[in-house]
Amino acid sequence: MHIITPRMHLVPATVELLKAELVSAASLSAFLGAYVPADWPPSLYDEKAVRWTIDQLSRPNADGRWYTHYFVLQSTTSAPDVVVGVGGYLGAPSPAGGVEIGYSILPGYQRRGLATEATVGLAQNAFLKGAKVVAAHTLEGDPASGGVLLNAGFKLVGPGTEAGTSRYEVAKAEWSSRPARAMSASM
Repeated sequence: MHIITPRMHLVPATVELLKAELVSAASLSAFLGAYVPADWPPSLYDEKAVRWTIDQLSRPNADGRWYTHYFVLQSTTSAPDVVVGVGGYLGAPSPAGGVEIGYSILPGYQRRGLATEATVGLAQNAFLKGAKVVAAHTLEGDPASGGVLLNAGFKLVGPGTEAGTSRYEVAKAEWSSRPARAMSASM
Protein backbone atom coordinates (compact mmCIF):
# COMPACT_ATOMS: atom_id res chain seq x y z
CA MET A 1 0.00 0.00 0.00
CA HIS A 2 1.36 3.38 -0.98
CA ILE A 3 1.82 6.21 1.47
CA ILE A 4 0.30 9.30 -0.10
CA THR A 5 1.73 12.75 0.61
CA PRO A 6 0.72 16.03 -1.06
CA ARG A 7 3.22 15.63 -3.91
CA MET A 8 4.41 12.03 -3.78
CA HIS A 9 3.50 8.40 -3.55
CA LEU A 10 5.87 6.43 -1.34
CA VAL A 11 5.79 3.02 -3.00
CA PRO A 12 6.81 0.01 -0.89
CA ALA A 13 9.56 -2.05 -2.46
CA THR A 14 8.94 -5.63 -3.41
CA VAL A 15 11.54 -8.28 -4.16
CA GLU A 16 10.64 -7.90 -7.85
CA LEU A 17 11.14 -4.12 -7.79
CA LEU A 18 14.45 -4.44 -5.98
CA LYS A 19 15.70 -7.09 -8.39
CA ALA A 20 14.68 -4.85 -11.29
CA GLU A 21 16.70 -2.04 -9.72
CA LEU A 22 19.75 -4.31 -9.57
CA VAL A 23 19.38 -4.89 -13.33
CA SER A 24 19.21 -1.21 -14.31
CA ALA A 25 17.51 2.12 -13.73
CA ALA A 26 15.49 1.49 -16.91
CA SER A 27 14.22 -1.79 -15.48
CA LEU A 28 13.23 -0.07 -12.22
CA SER A 29 11.51 2.64 -14.27
CA ALA A 30 9.49 0.05 -16.20
CA PHE A 31 8.39 -1.71 -12.98
CA LEU A 32 7.45 1.53 -11.22
CA GLY A 33 5.90 3.21 -14.24
CA ALA A 34 7.89 6.36 -13.46
CA TYR A 35 11.01 8.01 -14.84
CA VAL A 36 14.24 7.19 -12.96
CA PRO A 37 16.82 9.97 -13.45
CA ALA A 38 20.29 9.17 -14.78
CA ASP A 39 21.94 10.06 -11.45
CA TRP A 40 20.06 7.30 -9.61
CA PRO A 41 20.65 6.13 -6.87
CA PRO A 42 20.73 8.87 -4.23
CA SER A 43 23.56 9.03 -1.70
CA LEU A 44 23.79 6.45 1.08
CA TYR A 45 21.61 4.04 -0.94
CA ASP A 46 23.63 1.42 -2.73
CA GLU A 47 23.61 -2.18 -3.93
CA LYS A 48 24.30 -3.39 -0.38
CA ALA A 49 21.12 -1.65 0.85
CA VAL A 50 19.10 -3.15 -2.01
CA ARG A 51 20.39 -6.64 -1.28
CA TRP A 52 19.75 -6.21 2.48
CA THR A 53 16.14 -5.30 1.74
CA ILE A 54 15.73 -8.27 -0.61
CA ASP A 55 16.99 -10.51 2.22
CA GLN A 56 14.55 -8.94 4.70
CA LEU A 57 11.58 -9.22 2.33
CA SER A 58 12.46 -12.83 1.48
CA ARG A 59 12.00 -13.95 5.09
CA PRO A 60 8.82 -15.81 6.02
CA ASN A 61 6.04 -13.44 7.08
CA ALA A 62 8.01 -10.33 6.06
CA ASP A 63 5.82 -7.24 5.90
CA GLY A 64 6.96 -4.99 3.03
CA ARG A 65 5.29 -1.97 4.60
CA TRP A 66 8.17 -1.84 7.12
CA TYR A 67 11.09 -1.57 4.70
CA THR A 68 12.18 0.43 1.65
CA HIS A 69 9.85 2.81 -0.20
CA TYR A 70 10.53 4.58 -3.50
CA PHE A 71 9.60 8.28 -3.45
CA VAL A 72 7.67 8.98 -6.65
CA LEU A 73 6.99 12.65 -7.37
CA GLN A 74 3.61 12.95 -9.05
CA SER A 75 3.65 15.02 -12.22
CA THR A 76 1.32 17.98 -12.52
CA THR A 77 1.81 18.10 -16.29
CA SER A 78 1.92 15.57 -19.08
CA ALA A 79 5.50 14.70 -18.07
CA PRO A 80 5.97 11.33 -16.40
CA ASP A 81 6.13 10.86 -12.64
CA VAL A 82 9.73 10.86 -11.36
CA VAL A 83 11.49 8.71 -8.77
CA VAL A 84 13.22 11.34 -6.63
CA GLY A 85 14.39 9.37 -3.65
CA VAL A 86 14.16 6.35 -1.45
CA GLY A 87 13.69 5.68 2.24
CA GLY A 88 11.58 3.81 4.69
CA TYR A 89 11.89 1.74 7.80
CA LEU A 90 14.58 -0.59 9.15
CA GLY A 91 11.87 -3.10 10.05
CA ALA A 92 8.64 -3.35 12.00
CA PRO A 93 8.34 -1.60 15.36
CA SER A 94 10.18 -3.17 18.29
CA PRO A 95 8.13 -4.74 21.10
CA ALA A 96 8.32 -1.35 22.85
CA GLY A 97 6.88 0.34 19.74
CA GLY A 98 10.03 1.99 18.37
CA VAL A 99 10.75 2.15 14.65
CA GLU A 100 13.63 3.76 12.76
CA ILE A 101 13.35 5.58 9.45
CA GLY A 102 15.84 6.78 6.86
CA TYR A 103 15.66 8.71 3.59
CA SER A 104 17.72 10.00 0.70
CA ILE A 105 16.77 12.38 -2.12
CA LEU A 106 18.55 12.80 -5.45
CA PRO A 107 20.64 16.01 -5.52
CA GLY A 108 18.54 17.62 -8.26
CA TYR A 109 15.42 17.35 -6.07
CA GLN A 110 16.89 18.50 -2.76
CA ARG A 111 15.92 21.76 -1.06
CA ARG A 112 12.32 21.47 -2.25
CA GLY A 113 10.83 20.08 0.96
CA LEU A 114 10.52 16.58 -0.49
CA ALA A 115 12.65 14.91 2.21
CA THR A 116 10.58 16.60 4.92
CA GLU A 117 7.36 15.59 3.18
CA ALA A 118 8.52 11.98 2.89
CA THR A 119 9.66 11.95 6.53
CA VAL A 120 6.27 13.26 7.69
CA GLY A 121 4.57 10.60 5.55
CA LEU A 122 6.73 7.81 6.96
CA ALA A 123 6.24 8.95 10.57
CA GLN A 124 2.48 9.42 10.19
CA ASN A 125 2.17 6.00 8.58
CA ALA A 126 4.21 4.39 11.37
CA PHE A 127 1.98 5.93 14.03
CA LEU A 128 -1.18 4.86 12.18
CA LYS A 129 0.22 1.31 12.12
CA GLY A 130 0.95 1.18 15.85
CA ALA A 131 4.42 2.63 16.40
CA LYS A 132 4.91 4.62 19.60
CA VAL A 133 8.23 6.31 18.76
CA VAL A 134 9.85 7.06 15.40
CA ALA A 135 13.61 7.62 15.36
CA ALA A 136 16.16 8.59 12.73
CA HIS A 137 19.93 8.98 12.67
CA THR A 138 21.94 11.55 10.78
CA LEU A 139 25.64 11.99 10.25
CA GLU A 140 27.05 14.60 12.61
CA GLY A 141 27.82 17.77 10.74
CA ASP A 142 24.97 17.25 8.25
CA PRO A 143 22.75 20.25 9.02
CA ALA A 144 20.48 19.61 6.02
CA SER A 145 19.44 16.15 7.23
CA GLY A 146 19.00 17.36 10.80
CA GLY A 147 16.93 20.27 9.47
CA VAL A 148 14.65 17.84 7.63
CA LEU A 149 13.95 16.00 10.87
CA LEU A 150 13.43 19.17 12.91
CA ASN A 151 11.05 20.51 10.25
CA ALA A 152 9.16 17.22 10.34
CA GLY A 153 8.63 17.51 14.11
CA PHE A 154 11.47 15.38 15.47
CA LYS A 155 13.76 16.43 18.32
CA LEU A 156 17.49 15.89 18.65
CA VAL A 157 17.87 13.50 21.60
CA GLY A 158 21.61 12.86 21.58
CA PRO A 159 24.32 10.78 19.97
CA GLY A 160 23.32 8.03 17.60
CA THR A 161 23.95 4.32 17.96
CA GLU A 162 26.93 4.51 15.59
CA ALA A 163 29.95 6.76 16.05
CA GLY A 164 29.59 10.09 14.27
CA THR A 165 25.79 10.06 14.21
CA SER A 166 23.04 11.98 15.99
CA ARG A 167 19.67 10.53 17.01
CA TYR A 168 16.35 12.28 16.49
CA GLU A 169 12.97 11.06 17.75
CA VAL A 170 9.32 11.91 17.90
CA ALA A 171 6.80 10.14 20.13
CA LYS A 172 3.24 9.45 19.06
CA ALA A 173 1.88 11.59 21.92
CA GLU A 174 3.94 14.58 20.75
CA TRP A 175 2.98 13.93 17.13
CA SER A 176 -0.73 13.75 17.91
CA SER A 177 -0.68 17.04 19.81
CA ARG A 178 0.91 18.99 16.95
CA PRO A 179 -1.12 20.79 14.28
CA ALA A 180 -2.31 18.60 11.42
CA ARG A 181 0.38 17.76 8.92
CA ALA A 182 -0.04 18.37 5.21
CA MET A 183 -0.51 14.78 4.05
CA SER A 184 -3.25 12.29 3.60
CA ALA A 185 -3.48 8.95 5.30
CA SER A 186 -1.85 5.97 3.72
CA MET A 187 -3.86 3.87 1.36
